[in-house]
Amino acid sequence: MESITPRATPTQADMSEKLDDGLLRLLKEGRPVLDKQGRPMLDDQSKPLMIEATAADYNNVIKRLQSLGIDKGPRENDPLYDAARELGLTADTSETDEAALSPMREGDDAATKEDG
Repeated sequence: MESITPRATPTQADMSEKLDDGLLRLLKEGRPVLDKQGRPMLDDQSKPLMIEATAADYNNVIKRLQSLGIDKGPRENDPLYDAARELGLTADTSETDEAALSPMREGDDAATKEDG
């Protein structure tokens, strides 16, 4: 009789790391464009067509950062915070410790870009 080895149950740390990796990849690479059947659409080189992360994606990243307490200040060696800072998603603090808004990006985003 063959023995069945049980699969390891992911720990909370494993799941947290996977979530952070996925959010970081989404910020860096964007999200694939899907067809009506939910399959990724491909470009001329058979690579998935990608668009920038959506407002909902950014909101999820911000919520994740806040759940980690990162809205109160950066943590060392945190790639998700570093990516958010590079994308202008984190608030700069002044000497009075009040958050100042980062400047808005100029140009079209995925929602306003015209096909052409």
